[in-house]
Amino acid sequence: MFSTKLSRSEHFPNKNEQVRDKKINNTKIKFKNQHENLIKKTFHHKNEFLSKRGMDPVKNPFDNSTIPNISNISNSTNIDPIISTPTNPNLSKFSIFSNFSNLSKSNHNTNSNTIIPATKPNPNLPTYHFPKFSNLSNHISIYPNVSDTTTHETPTINTVFNLPTVSKNLTPTNPIVMIPDENPNSDSVIHKNIDQFFETNSYRYYIAFYNTFSNIKNAEYELLKRLEISCQSLNIGFFLIYNDNFIQNTELKGVHIDQIDTKKILFVLSLHPLSPKTSKHFTLMTIWNPRLFHDEYAWNRTFSVDGYLSAYSDILDQYIQSQNNKPFFGHLNTSLSGPILNITFGNYKCFYVGLNWEKMNDYIVFNREKVFNTVKLLNEANLVSIYGPAYAWVGMSSYVGELEFDGKSIVHEIHKCGICLVLSSDAHIQDEVCSNRLFEGLAAGVPIITDENPFIKKWFGDTLFYIDTCQLDQVTNQVQKHIEYFKSYPDETIAKIKKSREIFFQNFLMDKQLEKIVKNVVNYKLTNFIVS
Repeated sequence: MFSTKLSRSEHFPNKNEQVRDKKINNTKIKFKNQHENLIKKTFHHKNEFLSKRGMDPVKNPFDNSTIPNISNISNSTNIDPIISTPTNPNLSKFSIFSNFSNLSKSNHNTNSNTIIPATKPNPNLPTYHFPKFSNLSNHISIYPNVSDTTTHETPTINTVFNLPTVSKNLTPTNPIVMIPDENPNSDSVIHKNIDQFFETNSYRYYIAFYNTFSNIKNAEYELLKRLEISCQSLNIGFFLIYNDNFIQNTELKGVHIDQIDTKKILFVLSLHPLSPKTSKHFTLMTIWNPRLFHDEYAWNRTFSVDGYLSAYSDILDQYIQSQNNKPFFGHLNTSLSGPILNITFGNYKCFYVGLNWEKMNDYIVFNREKVFNTVKLLNEANLVSIYGPAYAWVGMSSYVGELEFDGKSIVHEIHKCGICLVLSSDAHIQDEVCSNRLFEGLAAGVPIITDENPFIKKWFGDTLFYIDTCQLDQVTNQVQKHIEYFKSYPDETIAKIKKSREIFFQNFLMDKQLEKIVKNVVNYKLTNFIVS
């Protein structure tokens, strides 16, 4: 389809296959069980919380027997192709927030009452079809009896967000202390501690982020680290919560988020459909996962939130808008705020890091075979340095080791290598979204060699260096020619790097994107008299 499939023996030496397969299978089972248990855990803790307060338990609608198999979706009779999505007349209600065409580099010749038409799919890629949901009333909202969390009153900044007039930062000598001779789990003590926390901190706003995969080290974990850094630079409080709504960090660790007044938290953000809206708080979700990674179960959870954040994919945005009239509040990409390093060519080695999902998972279709084959060929030519879990890269002579998931180590390692290799799955190319790697390479200040992802070409044009990963027999030669160009024409290469970084600084720095989102949410709540 895209490339000649390499045999199993070509991927890894036979002597390592048993060890590799055992480690991969164990990891695959661990990840799959984690995914399936997340929602069960949410309802278990939710019902414990409700029963202590005399409230009726919530029935778990996510029983495994009802979760559709992604392989069966394409056979559904209720399917519409993405290119035939109609205009949604209800979008005018949210026209201010659902249309960000003035911020986008793409040419949107449309008004706020119409859906941006889908980009014509690349004829060299397969066309996928996705479910058309006709009954939005069935979309899941698992928080009980809070279908309308809006309070209508004359708003002010203080009444909406309950901002303290005088505050001081917490220090080790000024901790939150439980009150003696009282039950530390009683509501009165918990609320006293909550009040003390907000009185003694001086953040402008507070945002809670779902930690969907707990402490599993993956792309979402890295992005949470970067979001925390961005929040700190903007003086925004950063709460981390599980899907069961219990806070994982700060002095409020262990407190259920619904015990905090909705005025005190600006919004909750989900980075993945595995974390739907599970609390009474205003909840947003990023739209940067390709449609192919969703089944009907994932779409229902996506539609449970109050609004969305775009990743500049017209295809994904118009699909979401075709299913409901909930607003978009700005753009958030899988980017970062820093570190921003000086321009360098390092060791003239291509940097690549990954968990090698295409070899670890067979229960989700990732369409990443050509990514693995490209890395394998560059490994054989000694043109790449590979990072990630050792078990995922057995047999690769260019494997270097693992990196810290701390929001910055990857950038420093790319800087040392000197070239950043950006490869996209077929699903990412089809929906015109990109991975973290593009922005990491831009921050590292190195030349970027990338596939022909439409998102990347639209935004960065000829400031980057492209290879055709659909022609695997030419990949090694293309990469070698680019490296020779870097060595022969360093001034011209540096000029391209500077241009690409200007685009990055202007449009994709995470703290700038987050600041715009905060302003949009504040204005939306004030305009619509929302205090939750």
